[in-house]
Amino acid sequence: LPQAARKPTPPSPPPAFQLQRELSRAAVPQSNCLSGPGKDQQRGMSGSAGGGLVSVEVGDSGVATIFLNSMTMPPAFFSAIKDAMDSIQADSRVRCVVLRAGTANKHFSYGLDLKEAAKGFAGIPMDGPRHELRKLIAEWQGGFTAVAKSPKPVVAAISGWCIGAGVELISAADIRVCSKDAKFSLKEAELGIVADLGGLQRLPPIIGAGATRHLALTAATISASEAYSLSLVTAVHDDAAATYAAAEAIAVRIASFDPHAMAGIKSVLEFQENKTADEGLAFVASHNAGLLDVTQIVAALKAIESKIKK
Repeated sequence: LPQAARKPTPPSPPPAFQLQRELSRAAVPQSNCLSGPGKDQQRGMSGSAGGGLVSVEVGDSGVATIFLNSMTMPPAFFSAIKDAMDSIQADSRVRCVVLRAGTANKHFSYGLDLKEAAKGFAGIPMDGPRHELRKLIAEWQGGFTAVAKSPKPVVAAISGWCIGAGVELISAADIRVCSKDAKFSLKEAELGIVADLGGLQRLPPIIGAGATRHLALTAATISASEAYSLSLVTAVHDDAAATYAAAEAIAVRIASFDPHAMAGIKSVLEFQENKTADEGLAFVASHNAGLLDVTQIVAALKAIESKIKK
C-alpha cells in the first residue's frame, strides 16, 4: 500500500517480527478441490461439520481448535463454520478458540469456491425480486457472524494464501497472527462483485477506512509484513508451525482468565465501534456496575500485591 495509507511500523520490533520487506509473490495455485482431513486430523477430533469441511478439537487447556479442512469455501462451508461455533458455545470446557488451516493444507483459504457457488445460484430466480438470493447471502453471512459474535475470543492463525472470503473470515476474529509467507487479498473487485460477508464492515476498525478502501477497490495482494504494518495481524512468525504454536499460546493464556471478563471485554469493544467515547464509557459503566464481583477484585488485587512484595 502507499505509505500514506499505512500505519507506521512500530520501531525495533521483537525478533518474531523481523521480516524481509519483499516476500515471494507466487501465483495462487488453481484449485477447486475440497481437501478432506488427513489422518492426523481424524485422530482426537471432538467433532466435524459440513461433511468434514470443518473439524473441531477441544484440548485440556480450555482451547478449541477449528480446522478448515478445505482450502476453498463451498456453500456448505458457511453452515459448517456456524455449526462449529454453536457447538463451541455450548461446550463449557471451551474458553477460547483457535481458527487455522487443516493439518494437510499449506494455505489458510482461497476463499469462496466459485464453481460450487455458481451451482447454488443456478436454481435461484434472477428475474424479479431476489428474495431467495438475499436469504442465501444472509445465511452465508451468518457463518462469519457466529465467529464475530462469539463471547469466547477467537484467535486466527494464517499461513500461506488468505483470499477473499478468507480475509472476511479472519476479520471476524479477535486476534490474528500469521507466518511470514502469508499473503492477503480481497479479490472480489477482480470478479466484478462486492465483498458481502463482513469484510467491508469489520476491516475498517482493524486497519482503518483508507486501507480497507485500498484493498477492496484495487484487489491488491499484501505481504505478511504489510499486513503487520496495517495491524491486520499483531505478530508474524517464521513458518506455519511457529504461527500455530503462537496462536495456541495466546489462546491458552486467554483461557486462563475469567470467561465472564473476556466476554465482557468483547461486548464493550463491540459496543464501542461506531459509538462516541461518551457512549462507550456509559455502556462499560453500566456493564461493570451490574456484573462486577467486588470481592473477587479485592482478592485478586491482594494476590498481585503479595507477588510484588516478594
